[in-house]
Amino acid sequence: LTEALIQNAVGHKSFDYRVLNLVMHRLLKKEPSQDHLHFLRCSELLTEIEDDLTDYEEDIERDSFNTYRLYIKLFGPQHGPKALASWISSLEADLEHLSQKVPAALMTCFTARCREAMAAAGPGSSRYVVPPPIENEESFRLLLRRETPK
Repeated sequence: LTEALIQNAVGHKSFDYRVLNLVMHRLLKKEPSQDHLHFLRCSELLTEIEDDLTDYEEDIERDSFNTYRLYIKLFGPQHGPKALASWISSLEADLEHLSQKVPAALMTCFTARCREAMAAAGPGSSRYVVPPPIENEESFRLLLRRETPK
């Protein structure tokens, strides 16, 4: 398990968005801007990470793929959250850099959509809430099974 392998796997989770973007450009008979596609890619990755942070405990319970789980497996509970935060920071820097190359009208739409999503999440929500690492996932699943009413 390597960080590059984790990052590559996360990128495959949102492939459907990239396909839809390419289909849309094809239907419009427009060549997609590589900067725009790279911008969307960064945004997709950040959304996937955010979803995995939100779904962390549920994904442990289901034994499902989760970016944060893999970072904890690779780097350990002490360093995993920091390593993931570092990747998030890098993606955010890339997104900021690429935002300068995306047409203003698209950025306006993107920004408005981000505001809508944050509002829907409720007051006091933050984009990245990193839960405490669960060191022993099997014990966590057993505890959940005991607590679940039959």
